Amino acid sequence: MMFQKFMNRLDSDTHLIKKRLTEWGRDLVVDCQRSLWATTLPPQGLEKVILTKGVFQRMWLYVREVPESLKMKMEEDYIDNVGVIDESSDDSDVFAEEFATMMYDIYKWCKARHEKTGDKRKVVIWTDDAKKALKVVWKSMRKYMDGFSDHIFEALNTFLMNTLNNVSIAAGICAIAEKSSTIERRHVMQAKTLTDRSFDSITTWFSNKLKKNPKRIQEKGREAIIIKVFENCPKKDGWVSKTQMVNTYMKLTQKGRATFYREWDNVEHLFDERRINGNRVQVRRKQNEK
Repeated sequence: MMFQKFMNRLDSDTHLIKKRLTEWGRDLVVDCQRSLWATTLPPQGLEKVILTKGVFQRMWLYVREVPESLKMKMEEDYIDNVGVIDESSDDSDVFAEEFATMMYDIYKWCKARHEKTGDKRKVVIWTDDAKKALKVVWKSMRKYMDGFSDHIFEALNTFLMNTLNNVSIAAGICAIAEKSSTIERRHVMQAKTLTDRSFDSITTWFSNKLKKNPKRIQEKGREAIIIKVFENCPKKDGWVSKTQMVNTYMKLTQKGRATFYREWDNVEHLFDERRINGNRVQVRRKQNEK
């Protein structure tokens, strides 16, 4: 019930949590406005909750199970930093001020648009090209889901409508960030890059959970494949082109580019990464991981 309250709209009182306290004689009201919720301790029986309650379908959900090798690295980093006094500055205050200024500037633009149009629905308007792009996104998601077995397809299908809604919302936000009065095709594609990470994480999580594969064996197998791909790539001073890794992965596994990047999210902590000439990305094994 609490999660459902968290995700109700803020333009009515349906998001308020009210509890009558007998001794106090009046209601305790909690104004539960939430934009982000994260936990390292997911609820017990999470897959059953997702499949039967519908509450997580209302979220912009991102699921990540941390691999054992990354947990070990985090533990080792923690031990290394025990007793270390860090007096360096990360310029977070400067960033926060700049970010606040940008957000306020966008707010003023939205307020001016609302005053001009007199209708909050017309602050940004969908173009025909954007609507066509949204339909393309929907068809691609449907095609992607068709490759899964029925029980995983049914689980993913419960998230499809809300993911499309998130694409639409994010496209509007992308347009507003550019101070564009119209939502264009590029805004939909920008939104898709955001929602793809969410949908892919849900897909991977369901695939692992519903197949009931041994978790640690699966993690080690995933890491072994990517390491094998790395070892099969030509190197210069230990560095490998990430593009070459993607191509080698596709050749060795007969799987797509998107699958490589899903797997990479779980093994990238085993590698160093750098950019060459702006956009070219190179990777190498971390020295203590060999």
